[in-house]
Amino acid sequence: PDVAQHVDIVPTILALLGLARDNRMTGRSLAGVLTKGARLEEVPVYAERWVSRTLRTLKYKLIFHTRKDDVCPKAAAKVCQSRHWYELYDVQNDPEERTELSRKLPDVVEEMAEKLDAMRALFYQQSGGDGPYP
Repeated sequence: PDVAQHVDIVPTILALLGLARDNRMTGRSLAGVLTKGARLEEVPVYAERWVSRTLRTLKYKLIFHTRKDDVCPKAAAKVCQSRHWYELYDVQNDPEERTELSRKLPDVVEEMAEKLDAMRALFYQQSGGDGPYP
């Protein structure tokens, strides 16, 4: 399965209309997928929700929570109030995200967290420095 983002919509419409896109856009065109059945190159998907951030690949989903996040499980309240924390899911084998893996796969968490930070920095740079960062 291919993974797309909402930021891919405008570049796709522009490509289908034959119009140029603004180089500050972070999305990619899905025109080839729609018109030729092409496959998308696997690119991690980034998302934000108030004070949490997510990175999704075909295999894993990493959720970064800041201490300001209100989605902290009661069992982890002390951890959540003192620092940021992560959730990791194997979405290929556990699409309903029932088994949290961050403690079992710390290397995957670290690698994905670095990618998450890099994508956030890139988007901030591409926006011309507008918006909240970090």
